This record gives sequence, structure tokens and C-alpha cells, in this order.
Amino acid sequence: MLQKILKIFRLHWPLLLILLVTGFFFTFRLERDLLWDWDECLYAQYPKEMRQTGNFLINQWNGFRDLQKPPLYSWLLAISTSPGANEFNIRLFSIVFGLALIAVLYVFTKKYFSERVAILATLIMFASELFVVYMRRANTDIGFMFFIFLGVYAWFLSHKKSNFSYLAGFFFGLSVMMKGFSVIPYLAALFITIFFNFKREKLLNFVKLSVVFATTVIPWHLAAYLTYGKEFVQLYVLDNIIKRAQNPIEFHYGGRLFYAKLIYKEIFPWLFFAAVFPLYKAVTVIPNLIRDLKKNNPIQQMLKRVRHDVKANEVLYTIILLVILPLIAITRIKTKIAWYVLPIYPFLAIFLAYCMDVLLKKLKHSIFFYLLVVLILLDASILINKETRFLEKTRTVDPRYEVVLKSGEYPSKTLDYLVAFSERQAEAILPPEQEITQTFVYGGNPCAVYYSNKKVNYYYDMEKFKKRLQRKGLFLLENGDLKLIEKLPIKILFKNSDYTLFSY
Repeated sequence: MLQKILKIFRLHWPLLLILLVTGFFFTFRLERDLLWDWDECLYAQYPKEMRQTGNFLINQWNGFRDLQKPPLYSWLLAISTSPGANEFNIRLFSIVFGLALIAVLYVFTKKYFSERVAILATLIMFASELFVVYMRRANTDIGFMFFIFLGVYAWFLSHKKSNFSYLAGFFFGLSVMMKGFSVIPYLAALFITIFFNFKREKLLNFVKLSVVFATTVIPWHLAAYLTYGKEFVQLYVLDNIIKRAQNPIEFHYGGRLFYAKLIYKEIFPWLFFAAVFPLYKAVTVIPNLIRDLKKNNPIQQMLKRVRHDVKANEVLYTIILLVILPLIAITRIKTKIAWYVLPIYPFLAIFLAYCMDVLLKKLKHSIFFYLLVVLILLDASILINKETRFLEKTRTVDPRYEVVLKSGEYPSKTLDYLVAFSERQAEAILPPEQEITQTFVYGGNPCAVYYSNKKVNYYYDMEKFKKRLQRKGLFLLENGDLKLIEKLPIKILFKNSDYTLFSY
């Protein structure tokens, strides 16, 4: 047993060192900061309401049936929070998925490229701000990335052992159960790569993958549709898929270069190494193509040479396609949100690391590799320190969190909340085509539900809130709206710089 452990350590010691160090930094003081609006408080509330209602089929929040996503992540959080919910175990799965993704990325890249490329790709991931930020937050995106990458890895393994295609289909199915059908561009990319080096077995493997994929995702979707019918179609299909694709939902604007600019900002300056690949091909391939022009049937000769290059470098071109096709897909979607680009990052990191290695081979001296590692490591360290705030001990509490935490100390089962002026203004100016069913369900402060541990009634209409003030209850409003209660016999329970909590 000891010999096996030592063998694994010798084979993968850079990976183990990276996992050990980053695992420590990411988990240290993970519970220090309160959950981050919006998504963290939504995901934390889902398993809580699953237990309260006994309904584990769908996500529920504040009594609202939130059918935007399948519930796999909520099921996992129900496990991690079963001893008791806190910020640490609510966020823990993101770190587990993130580190597992890094491990699989390293092993995959070492197998199909080299250890040097694997080390560089791994470090590039930790020099990517979105990845570092979301590894420390409760979200579906890191798990979604993990299952997509596992699916791709299993697909490559199926070229040697066809049974891995079943596993690939299962992993892609889990990615859907984690976040939805955003996985389709990645499946489309793999289907196209069948024709890079066509073999009948590959096509059969993709059929097997598709069968298992469908078997994994259909049961929940069918059960949700049979149970909730038109409501499921409206929220899951029309709102969350079709309308997001056709309109910039909830002010999420961005032009065609939105994700290109984001990637540039995220992976600067390492993204410039992408230029190595076309330059390398220009130097090595174009002269041969020019010679082909002097032969009989030059087009046929050139196509033959291109096919040979693609066949010889099938893994590399698949990685490139797994960057380009999903990037085109999310660019065409009108709703622009930064984390949509996250699943592309592992494949982009491999490609950039490959380009770096091509250049390093030309330079020949190993000192350049170590210098590059140090520079990327320095970049990653600065970023990780910035996001984890490793040396800070004290929890900073925002005024709107402070007041809802205070509201949890009172026995009322409900909290009537006049939402902030900015949120009411957003409702007034948002064009109807940019609004979906759940747009104004969360009151601009979904954490109020989780941290008050109450049913929160959000009011956008001031007149309705005034009428509610005629009855007893627990109330919350912004200090800018205090004029509403100037002449009422209220009891102020708590007040800070921004909000007032009172009873009537």
C-alpha cells in the first residue's frame, strides 16, 4: 500500500503539491464571509425548503417554485448541510468540484500532451479570476465545468475502450442535471470531431453516449413536466432558455465581443501565447502547402495534407473546437453573463499551455520553463490572495445583511419588506421583453429569506405596503422611505445607516 502511494506521489507530485496548497488557501476561513447575493443565498435556501416541504423534485425558494434549473446541486447541498447549514459547508462542494477538475485536467493533459503542458495548464486555471472567485462561492458552474470535462475525458478514453462512451454520456447527463442544456455546444463539438479521423466505432460510441445521456436527463425532466405542466414549460424552457437567448434579460447587455473582451481581461497576458499556434503552423505547414500547388491536383494534395495534420493532432484540434464552438454559441445568446464562459476555461488553459510548450521547445533551455512557471504562479498567488483575503480574520457585515440577521431574532414567521428604491426603479424601467417570470420575485435581496429564516413578502408597490402597515407584523424598509411611517405608532427594533426594522 505504501509503495502504491509513493508511486502515485512520484508520478503526480506537482499535481499533489498544487492541490494541497490551493486546497488549504481556498478552505481557510471559508466561513468568514456571509453568503453572497444573489446565487449563494438562493442555493443555500433550496435544500432548506426541500427539507421543510418534503419535495425534493424541484428547487423552491421563499415558497416560489424555482424551476430554472434541475436540482442536482441542491441534492448535494442537502447532503453537505445535513449536519447543519453554515457558510463553510454550503460553499464546500464548489471547492471539491474545483480541485477535482484541476486533478482531472492535470491527468488528462499529462496523458495526451506532457507533464510540462499539464503543469502550465493547471497554473493558468488558477490565474483566471472567474475560476478563483467561483471556487469560493456556492454555485452550479464549477460542478458543471467538472462534469463536462469528465465527459470529454471519457470520450477520448472510449477511442480505445468503447465502454467509456457510456460513462461519457452519464457525465454529460450530470452536467445537465447540474445547470441545464448549456452542454449542447460541447456535445456538438465532439460529434464534429468524429469526422477528424472517421471510424465507424466512433459513431457507434457517440450513439451509446447519446443513449446514456438521454437516460440520465429524461426522468427528472419528464417527472417535472408531468407534475408542473405549463409552469415547468414557462419557467424552464420559455423563460430560462428561449427568452434568455433572444433578449438581454434583466439588463445583461453586451456586444458580440463581450466574451472575447472578458477572456482577454481574465487571462492577460497569457492569452497572447495563443498567437504561437498560427505562427507555428504558418512556419511548418504553409511551405508544404505552397509546394503542393506545384503538383498535379494541388487542391487534393493540400486537403490530404490538412486531413493528415488534423488526424495526427486530433486531441489538440478537439480542444480548440471545444473552445471555439461553445464561445460562438454563448456569443449568439443575447443575455450576456460572465460565468457563461467558465466551462471553456479548462480547454483554453490546455491550448495556451500547449502553445507555451511549443515556444519553450524552440528555446530549448529548461530555465525558460521554470521562469514561466514562476511568473504564472506569481500571478495566480496575487489573485488568490486578493479573492480569499487570507490574512483577514474579521467578518464584514453589509448593512442590508446586518438588518436581516437582526430580524431573525424576532418570533414573527413573516417579514414584510419594502424593497429598495433602486429595485423599484428597475422594475419601472425594465422593458417587458427583458423580463422573465422570476425577475422581480427576489426583491433585490434574496439573502433576506435565508438569514431572517422567515417567509419574506417583498413589496414593489408602495401603496400595497402602506395597506399592509394597517395590520400587525414585522417590517423592513430603506431609511429613504421612513416618511411612510412618520405618523404611525411603530416600535423601531433595529436601525443602521441604510435600513430600519420595526414592528407595528
